[in-house]
Amino acid sequence: MVHVKVLIINYRYFISGGPERYLFNVKKLLEENGHEVIPFSIKSYRNEESEYENYFAEPMGGQDVHYFHEGKKNIRYAIDTVARLFYSFHVRNKLSKLIVNEKPDVAYILHHYNKLSPSVISACKRHDVRVVMRLSDFFLFCPQAHFLRNGVICEECQQKSLLSCVRNKCIKNSRIGSLLKATALYFHKYILKIYDDVDKFVCTTDFMKNKLIDDGVDADRVRVIRTFVNNHDEDLYDTKEDNYILYFGRFSYEKGVDILINAYYKSRLYDAGIRLILVGGKLSDIKGVDVEILEKVGNYVTTYGFLPAEKLEPLIKECMFTVVPSRWYENLPNTILESYKFSRPVIASNVGSLPEAVIDGETGLLFRNESISDLSKHLKLLALDDSTRIQMREEILLNAATYSHGVHYKKLIDVLEGIN
Repeated sequence: MVHVKVLIINYRYFISGGPERYLFNVKKLLEENGHEVIPFSIKSYRNEESEYENYFAEPMGGQDVHYFHEGKKNIRYAIDTVARLFYSFHVRNKLSKLIVNEKPDVAYILHHYNKLSPSVISACKRHDVRVVMRLSDFFLFCPQAHFLRNGVICEECQQKSLLSCVRNKCIKNSRIGSLLKATALYFHKYILKIYDDVDKFVCTTDFMKNKLIDDGVDADRVRVIRTFVNNHDEDLYDTKEDNYILYFGRFSYEKGVDILINAYYKSRLYDAGIRLILVGGKLSDIKGVDVEILEKVGNYVTTYGFLPAEKLEPLIKECMFTVVPSRWYENLPNTILESYKFSRPVIASNVGSLPEAVIDGETGLLFRNESISDLSKHLKLLALDDSTRIQMREEILLNAATYSHGVHYKKLIDVLEGIN
């Protein structure tokens, strides 16, 4: 077997969310199969240790910050922010040194936009390194990256013009910020044509693949490789459960937590002693729920902030099922994968890629997007029917190979080796 040397590129080298969990999981998976993995990222005190740290790019403005609002608003930070948005020679040169010294066979690019810049592609192609890019959001089509405008799905920038972003002030409600983002995306796609140098795109869903094809990317340059579940312990699949429904994720508007609470109230499942547990924020973060409703269900709803895996996983393992009530185009969210890891059914909104991940009537249920009454019916159906939940757990086990280490590795290594 040929063992390729893989350069893996991501703007954070510490766990901040789903993309970083994938980064470290896939790094481990490749290494377990005999491949050498070389990371490239941005220097930070929060990073995992790496022998390649000296090659990493400097943080913007010399400040070790991880989110835009943390950066001091000085001239150097502003200049670096714009440079990384358009094209960073600093990043290109740092990565070039790493490539020259370590000679990787292929680059696997994860999150690079804004913090590293597409100049990472230039560095790879200058040194004849094949480029595979994984997409976990919609930054190639939408300057805001999520097809969202004021919490509502919007595809105007892909279907009409990038000027829609400027007109609607999609970036932080700022016309200047929106102009910068839209101009940068236009510069990369239509002037530099830098994404033409990507040999293969990896998507986690057919929904994303179709967006790429609609955008003019040849279908033979796109591969769908589902994210894998990082555990195969059969003990995880027992049927022990407690009387609660679980949501875990951000409490932001697009995630639809308010829809879930309103549907829970309408279902009156609390009268049957079935509780609702929400993980990922504070109840005060949730807008769109009347005070009277919160008072009525308050004793039956428990909220937690961010929980580490060792505290979150027991909640998933013993719940009746989980709910993904999102208003927006989720891209195979970890909530679903973590639910399947413990063989727990999922109720999800029928939007974006979610119908691909949740097989209606088999591994969970789909409800009409933003419909409180439809979700309420689904909550009652699944919560009060033990046999349906047991049947769905068995179906999840039958579909487990879809999200297995082995399937993911085989498909990914074929792409990285240039076989298909």
